[in-house]
Amino acid sequence: MSGSGPEQHRTGIKGFVHRNLVLLVFIPLLASVHWGWYALQQNPRLVHPSERHYPSDTFKKMIKEKWENFTKPKENP
Repeated sequence: MSGSGPEQHRTGIKGFVHRNLVLLVFIPLLASVHWGWYALQQNPRLVHPSERHYPSDTFKKMIKEKWENFTKPKENP
């Protein structure tokens, strides 16, 4: 059996696309979803500027609080 069937090795662009199809579909999809969420957050008719939520801000706030608790002097009872 020569040349046909699933055991045939693909080369070039077709081979690359076949081997990496999941990445070629999901990376642009994930980027599009993130961009869409950001675009919705920027629309003032949908989200008031004071109510906007950015994960990076939440992460920074959490790190700041942890650092302040870590560096705060301990009270002796």
